Amino acid sequence: MVGQKLPNGYGLYDMSGNMWEWCHDGYDSYPDTTQTNPIGHESSPNRVIRGGGWYILAKGCWVSYRYNYDSSLIGSGFNVGLRIARTKQGN
Repeated sequence: MVGQKLPNGYGLYDMSGNMWEWCHDGYDSYPDTTQTNPIGHESSPNRVIRGGGWYILAKGCWVSYRYNYDSSLIGSGFNVGLRIARTKQGN
């Protein structure tokens, strides 16, 4: 059920562990150096999913935990969703 836990530090509910979140990033191995918001290759057939699903162990329910997902399967699963976000324009 949605909203049953406390919100995170930003006041948002259910950011992790409810459904895997499909990301725009193509899946690729991380480089060995420290990265800030790395973006995968656009040509990758697999996309990054994050946050874990309701059926996964707690260790997979971190926003930093990522997994690869075949982009041809998007929309066919019961445990992968997406979050719509936009950039605020102007004042």
